[in-house]
Amino acid sequence: MGEEKFSVQIVAQGSFLEDDLMEEARKYHVRCYTIRANRTADKMYTDSVEWRNPEDFDTWEQCRVYRDRQRKRRDTWERMLLEHLGITGESVCVTRVLSEIFTVVAIDAINLEERP
Repeated sequence: MGEEKFSVQIVAQGSFLEDDLMEEARKYHVRCYTIRANRTADKMYTDSVEWRNPEDFDTWEQCRVYRDRQRKRRDTWERMLLEHLGITGESVCVTRVLSEIFTVVAIDAINLEERP
């Protein structure tokens, strides 16, 4: 049996438009997803968590190398997640809710003056 591929299941999704209080001609499209990660995606996330404290290292350089490695892992995981959901270029926040359940919120600015 081969290794399971990175995958997520969309459990729920919704979206709404939000007014910009400072600029009437701008709105924001806010998209919210609740997702369930499969074992591979969940393990990749868990492997990217910074479990160790600076006190666990002999030098600051060792700590920096560890943190850089973990951040690269998290960036890779988030890039794969967003590609899987088809989200590009927006302001995005991904949060682990519980176990393999995550929320993803993506916000796009919409300038109404530029629309035909």
